[in-house]
Amino acid sequence: MTVQSLMQRCAELGIKLTLKADDSERLLVDAPKGTLTAPLREALAEHKPELISILKTNDHEPSLTLVPTPSNLQKLPKVGLQLVPGLPRRRHP
Repeated sequence: MTVQSLMQRCAELGIKLTLKADDSERLLVDAPKGTLTAPLREALAEHKPELISILKTNDHEPSLTLVPTPSNLQKLPKVGLQLVPGLPRRRHP
């Protein structure tokens, strides 16, 4: 598994990869229950240095997110439009 495919798989499963806030070389993995399988854990350990390097270069946004592409669009959850209380509704002419 390449580091890119590992990052994609984590994003698809809702697994968030971040660096510890104290700017250490510590990779934090926040995974929904049941998603972090033994093979995935092994792949994360194998690619840990590469993941840390990638996260360090993304200092403006340290967590990885799933970017919609045609191949994964059907996997993304469908969400409805939510109105924020207190904000005026925009009226179309």
